[in-house]
Amino acid sequence: MPALITEPGRKQCSHSESHTTPGRLHRCRWLIRPGYLFLIVALLWMVRADFLTWCAQTWIVNDKLEKADAIVVLGGGLQQRPFEAARLYHLGFAPRVLIVKVRRNPTDTVGITKGETESMTEVVLRQGVPANAISVIGESVSNTSDESLAVARWAKSSSAKSVIIPTDLFHSRRAKWIFTKRLKTTATNVRVVALSASECDSLSWWKTEGGVLNFQNEVLKFIYYVLKY
Repeated sequence: MPALITEPGRKQCSHSESHTTPGRLHRCRWLIRPGYLFLIVALLWMVRADFLTWCAQTWIVNDKLEKADAIVVLGGGLQQRPFEAARLYHLGFAPRVLIVKVRRNPTDTVGITKGETESMTEVVLRQGVPANAISVIGESVSNTSDESLAVARWAKSSSAKSVIIPTDLFHSRRAKWIFTKRLKTTATNVRVVALSASECDSLSWWKTEGGVLNFQNEVLKFIYYVLKY
């Protein structure tokens, strides 16, 4: 057999060397993949403000205000809800303010602390709402579901056509869902007003621990309500 002639200075390619390039490309792919991941994370970080704002604004329910039969003050929001109810009353949106009767704590019972219902009533009175325009409804309610049942019973007995519910930003979706569900049989329209706190709004909620916890907890509670009720 004649000898294989090669060009001077050029090394003859062996069989083993012919497979080195694909191996190197394979290793390069593993280096490229983390690079893509880093790029995705960097892009998400750059648009995080817009994305998180969109999440909050999509979640929050804030209905257009119209005149109603009553404004409902839910428990658990003493620093905002009764004040907003009084403001809406004075603006003429409803002739009556409903205050739910919240379950009393042991310290309320022995007179060490004031009950939440009494505190909410006092706030509304001090904001200029006359006593004859305030009604306390329900009995020992402890959550939003109990409150919706109390309002549904009141709406049925009073033939109310609509109610306004001022509540916290992230609680607004759960409140809208359960109240609409419970008041469906009475044909009572529910309008929810979302209230921004000084330390938590839809544009910067993720910047504080309280805002993150509130949003997280409300998402979980909403899922729980949908599954349970």
